Amino acid sequence: MKKLKKVFAVLLTLAMVLGMSMTTFAADYTIKVTGLEVGTNVSYVQIVQQDDDKSTGKDWELTQAAKDAGIGMTADQLNGIATPDTNASTKTINESLTNLDFSNLTATQSADLADAKGEVSFTVGAPGLYAIKANTTNNVVYSWMLAYVGVNQTTANVVAKGATNQVSKALAADETKTSVANGDVMKYTVTVNYPFFAENLEDKSFTITDTLTGGVFTNTAPVISGGAGFKVTEGYANTNTLTITLDMDEYNVSLAGNEVTITYEVQATGVSNTQGLENTVKSEIKQDKDSTDPGDKDETESKVIIPSFDVEVSKTNAGGDVITTSEAEFQLYVADEQGSVTVKDVNGKDIKVTAVGSPVPTVDGVAKFTGLASATDKTYYVKETKAPEGYALQDKAYQLTGAAVDAGTTVTENGVKTTTYAATSQYDNVGFNDGLNFHDDTLSSLPSTGGIGTTIFTIGGCAIMVIAAALFFASRRKSAK
Repeated sequence: MKKLKKVFAVLLTLAMVLGMSMTTFAADYTIKVTGLEVGTNVSYVQIVQQDDDKSTGKDWELTQAAKDAGIGMTADQLNGIATPDTNASTKTINESLTNLDFSNLTATQSADLADAKGEVSFTVGAPGLYAIKANTTNNVVYSWMLAYVGVNQTTANVVAKGATNQVSKALAADETKTSVANGDVMKYTVTVNYPFFAENLEDKSFTITDTLTGGVFTNTAPVISGGAGFKVTEGYANTNTLTITLDMDEYNVSLAGNEVTITYEVQATGVSNTQGLENTVKSEIKQDKDSTDPGDKDETESKVIIPSFDVEVSKTNAGGDVITTSEAEFQLYVADEQGSVTVKDVNGKDIKVTAVGSPVPTVDGVAKFTGLASATDKTYYVKETKAPEGYALQDKAYQLTGAAVDAGTTVTENGVKTTTYAATSQYDNVGFNDGLNFHDDTLSSLPSTGGIGTTIFTIGGCAIMVIAAALFFASRRKSAK
């Protein structure tokens, strides 16, 4: 009995040792992918495995999945990756094998979704080379990645190769205006990510198109930073369309994922309180293996809308009625320290201003000024330059007030990101109790002349003069005697 107990104890000990040793017999190989969007789905497939046939003298061979997909890897490439006992640089592999054709390859195994850090890790059962695909999201287009794990290398790290396909437009950081008047020049910034293209693609392109409503592009050349090969289409100045393309002859794959910034100027030419300065920018990325196949075009769009205002000015009589029987004219000015015109405000203070356009006549008693900026961006004055017939001319300039602008709000709908600066009110007064009405009485009347009254006075005056003359001569004759 004691012998049996000893045998059972030995067997139990052996079983425990064997159980504890199982993990050493099965190595774990972990691949970690970083640089993903949160929640991105990742899948993978092994394309290179150890060559069990030692008669070939090679260490590696393509998997059946890779052979079926025809990815185009050579034996020299396979065995130039690394030896089973050498840690290979996954980064170097990704850069040197970008001409592989993955179009017919399917990633059959799935990993977890990318976590809050944009990372995902998964375990594979054997050393080798793995092709990894991060599925395209609404905002990012990913390319295939390669991760190598050697026999003695249990962990491989790879950074996702993806480009944000969401073009973004905003006012430039140094642009202080939040509303716009006709003639104003506004500065904008467009940002995109430098795209990634595999070398085997026959038909590939990347285009950015910006279209304006209510303005034109100035002749100041756009400034592009962060990318190589971007070209501006000629003839954009004084038009409402700007097109920028990526010259594939100058494409630099090492810049993939970098933020590219495009800064340019726009002049408002046709804005009003119902039509702001609107910019719509689109990006289009196309990548196809076969140039005869139109393939898919991924397009994104972004808008920025800047408001403008109108103001109406009229002349009223003593009763507050708008004078429509005779034309008046009003001149709009904008405060300008370098202005060549000086006007007096309601307090008699001299204000340096610049005239905005020409004097505007009243139509049916109203003069209308369109395409103004807000009172927070510019200070406007309006002055009467011609009064209606029979009415006094106001000699002071009155400041426009009101017309505030809300901060820009951004909304994304159906893939279009729109930033709008909203007007909360139009100009509401120029310092008068009657709002935008220039109020005054008629000119003072002179006494009426002409008629029978003047005739009587004339005859009486002449008679007095005749009598006075007769008396004068009579007096002289008497004095002479």
